[in-house]
Amino acid sequence: MNEARTDVLISILERGLHAAIKELAPRFTNRMAGMDDPDVTHPINLGVVSFRFVSESGLKRDVKLQVLGDVYEHALNSPESQRILDGFKPSPSMPGWQSAIEGSEVLQEISLYEKQIAELDKRGILNGMNFVSVAFIINDNLYEISKEETIGNITGAAIDTVGGGAPGNRFRDAPAKGALDLMSIAGPMTPTFSVIAAFFLPEDPAAFRRAFLNASSALVHEVEHSFQKNKDSTRSILQSGAIFEKRVKYLTHPTEIEAHAAQLYHLQRRRVGPWIELAQQFLEGEFRKVAELAVENGMPKNEALVAKKRAADTVLKAWVEFAKKRFPKAELGASPTPLSKPAPAEKGARKPPRKPPEETTVPGLQGAWNPFGPLET
Repeated sequence: MNEARTDVLISILERGLHAAIKELAPRFTNRMAGMDDPDVTHPINLGVVSFRFVSESGLKRDVKLQVLGDVYEHALNSPESQRILDGFKPSPSMPGWQSAIEGSEVLQEISLYEKQIAELDKRGILNGMNFVSVAFIINDNLYEISKEETIGNITGAAIDTVGGGAPGNRFRDAPAKGALDLMSIAGPMTPTFSVIAAFFLPEDPAAFRRAFLNASSALVHEVEHSFQKNKDSTRSILQSGAIFEKRVKYLTHPTEIEAHAAQLYHLQRRRVGPWIELAQQFLEGEFRKVAELAVENGMPKNEALVAKKRAADTVLKAWVEFAKKRFPKAELGASPTPLSKPAPAEKGARKPPRKPPEETTVPGLQGAWNPFGPLET
């Protein structure tokens, strides 16, 4: 297993999303409207950014990543916004997201290096990715509520795969020599995938980087699923069984272990925190919600707390065992040194001059922010 199989795509998506948010942020004029009165529907802006590969010549060597985006003045609970946000259960056509893409303006086309194209092609992403779309709301109140969880600002994410997919060689290695040649080299149908996600973003620049990286980690999780077989096999797990049992079975399914481990490793590499601490925080939040629901359904509180710890420990053990093999550099110790704290300087040593931060001022957001920290290798 290759621990870096999503790196090229996610790196490009992060930078495209970063640029798109900078461009779209000034259009968010109703960020705080009506949030004090939950019984009243008020206008609030919804941003949508989408990505797809394009090539004017049809050749792989000319492929670019097209970034599209728009901001909609939707009521938070309007049917129009719910068409995009509701449920995150994509169908093969995902009509709400498709219509949002087709109606969006092209913000940027990112040129790719030859090595990037080769890696995306090798992984089956170049011809396999139909589109990636994200929806987001910039609102401090909503973000404050969501940030109680480790990646709580992600309100939904999903992948849709089509086994038949598009005709093979959508982007080709060489020009066709005619219609018959084009048909003869079209090859088998290529499985395709589309990824969607939605999240809240804060206006506060101090919190923005973490919120942004949470969002990109959700894309890592879903793209990991594109490499897996039997991707639909987890759907039946949540249909029957005891409340804790269902969640444990879901989170210890091989496809979910792999996707969650990769998501947490992405956050570690972006210096959010050690893998083990992120995993513990995530599972604490997951099973706290399950325990609360169990108590509401009549389980004694003490029993729910015992079941919560047992369930979280069971899942964590399975995740750690997998991470040891797939991600050898994952911080799996019980008390690893926080990545954000540098080693103390020796007494009398001169401190190196501080490098000024990259100025990436976003009009419409307070101050300057840079979502990209050093990426650990």
